Amino acid sequence: YRDQIGFTEALVEILVSMSPVLVSIAIFTAVYSDDINAHALQTPIGNGLTRVQIVIAKMIEIIILNILILLYAGLHLVVLNTLLGHSFNYESIYPPIFATFLGVLVYSSFASLFVYKTQKPAIGTGIVTISILGFIDQLLMLLPMLKSFDKIFPTFTDFIPSELVWTLSINGISFDKVSILLLYVFINMIISVFIFNKTELDF
Repeated sequence: YRDQIGFTEALVEILVSMSPVLVSIAIFTAVYSDDINAHALQTPIGNGLTRVQIVIAKMIEIIILNILILLYAGLHLVVLNTLLGHSFNYESIYPPIFATFLGVLVYSSFASLFVYKTQKPAIGTGIVTISILGFIDQLLMLLPMLKSFDKIFPTFTDFIPSELVWTLSINGISFDKVSILLLYVFINMIISVFIFNKTELDF
């Protein structure tokens, strides 16, 4: 099949569509599971770190892992394209990759709220999985069907994370949409700090 037109693009589409679910689970588990399951969050707190610093540190870990995987994915595409002897426009490929992994960042920050509240990483992993699959966003899509809601928020669907990610994937990177997604992350971090400060750690 690799001699047929569009084969490489089809492989890339599969990578872009399937990777976020697997990547989000792997990143989220790597960042949160060990510390919380081992009740090790008390250690940095005992060493003088504040809970705010812990929340920020965890988010920085997620960002770093996302960047590393983003770089790996880009390199993988170059190697894949070279091995298959095809040439396609990289400019049309990288925006979807950037957008999907930005989505991973947003959904991971959202799922972390539940981790800090329940101290159960499995719940957070479940939340990040259903979020990246779009189930929560699909429920949000139903709100504009309420006429009263649609009158108050006529452009509500334009701000749903999955719609922003999809728009970035199709139309390319735009500062305003990236800013909105990053604002989601910032808001989730603030809420995480508030929740974490109100939660007693398990021993």
